[in-house]
Amino acid sequence: QILRVCRRFYVALILARLVQEAPLMEVCESYKVARGMVQGLQESAGRFAAMIAAFCDRLGWHDLEGLVSKFQNRVSFGVRAEIVELTEIPFVKAARARALYKAGFRNPQAVAEATLPELAKALFEGSS
Repeated sequence: QILRVCRRFYVALILARLVQEAPLMEVCESYKVARGMVQGLQESAGRFAAMIAAFCDRLGWHDLEGLVSKFQNRVSFGVRAEIVELTEIPFVKAARARALYKAGFRNPQAVAEATLPELAKALFEGSS
């Protein structure tokens, strides 16, 4: 029983690091776990959160559904709350979303309205 509680706490610590945008390999090294295990954990947590969100929606608990949906996106992409909206753009993962955010793009609409040179500059500077 105690081992199960400790294991759940350990998993919670790993997920907490991921949603704070810690690099995957850094999390793996810190917690002495394989990369595949962390990725699987992230995927499972994201799917579980999506199921809980659907459950809440069916029961009419829309406030809770909105909250869980936001967490689901955070845990699935491993990002902080401020850049979740940018990860909804196709092919934009955590690193690109962070680069866009640092360049001043706060939502997909701002990215859509930007010129190609502005986007290239934002992504190039964000990768260096």
